[in-house]
Amino acid sequence: MVVELEGNGDKGRSIVAADYIGAGIGDRVIIVTGSSARHIFDRERPVDSTIVGIIDSLESEDKE
Repeated sequence: MVVELEGNGDKGRSIVAADYIGAGIGDRVIIVTGSSARHIFDRERPVDSTIVGIIDSLESEDKE
C-alpha cells in the first residue's frame, strides 16, 4: 500500500508499506520501519516499512 506521510516535515512524501492489518484506502495508519517492520510477520520478510495500526481518531491540546 502507498502511504502519504503527514508529520515531522514529511507532508507530501509517500512510501510503500506492507499492510499487516488490512487498512482501507483513506485510513490514517501507524507504520514501523527498519528491523521492526520485518519482524511483524511470522518470519522475517524483506520489507522496509509495515502498517501496524489504524488511527480511529485524533485529539490535540492547544498549548498557548
